[in-house]
Amino acid sequence: MIVLVVVFAVAATLAAAANLTVATGSLGAGATTIEPCDQGSFEYSNTVVLGVVTAVEVTGIGSGCAGTTLNLSLDDAEDSSIGSGEAELDGDPTAIVAIVGAPDPGDVTSYTATVTRAVTISLT
Repeated sequence: MIVLVVVFAVAATLAAAANLTVATGSLGAGATTIEPCDQGSFEYSNTVVLGVVTAVEVTGIGSGCAGTTLNLSLDDAEDSSIGSGEAELDGDPTAIVAIVGAPDPGDVTSYTATVTRAVTISLT
C-alpha cells in the first residue's frame, strides 16, 4: 500500500516529483483531475501575544476541505517564511493555526496556505 499526499492550492498550480521503488509486482501510470476543495480565498487574522504572532485565525474555508490539513506560512517582504503552522480541517469555515517561529507581526507581509489530503493507492 502506498500513501500519497495530494496538494490542493487555492488559485495556484504546482507540480511535484517523487521516486518510487517497487520490489515486486507491476506499476502502471495514469492521470486524474483533482479538484481543489475550496474555490475561494482565505482571510487571515493574527493573534499577537507579547509582541509576536502566536496563532492565525483562517476564515473562508470551504466545507469540501473537511478531512484535510491546512499548512500555513507567514512570509516577510522577501517571501521568506518567518513562521508556520498546520491545522486539521473538519469542515468548519474557521481554523486556528498555532504558529511556530514567533514572528513579529510587523514583519508579516503575506500568507501562503496549502491544503493537503492523504490518498491511499493499492498496487496489485
